[in-house]
Amino acid sequence: DIEWSPASIERSSLTGMDCVHGFKEMPKAPYISMTLRDTNGLKVADFNAMGDANINIALANGKNVIGSKMWCVSALEVKSTDATFDVRFEGFDGSVTEQ
Repeated sequence: DIEWSPASIERSSLTGMDCVHGFKEMPKAPYISMTLRDTNGLKVADFNAMGDANINIALANGKNVIGSKMWCVSALEVKSTDATFDVRFEGFDGSVTEQ
């Protein structure tokens, strides 16, 4: 399971007792997150050390999602029943692109 967001800003509405006053913008780190399955050849702890990772994902619909110079922000926890763990990488503005 893969999820990504190339967005670099997040907007939220500003409301008062009388009406909507507008919105505010805050910076947001673009991200790629995924659920992976632990295998013999994989060291889960190695993901925590990733601070300059390049990620390439080829989707079944032909789209490619590319992450450049990203860092792992997950506290990795493996679920023993199905040997899966969630990992999330974040980066600077423009670090996630779709082709």
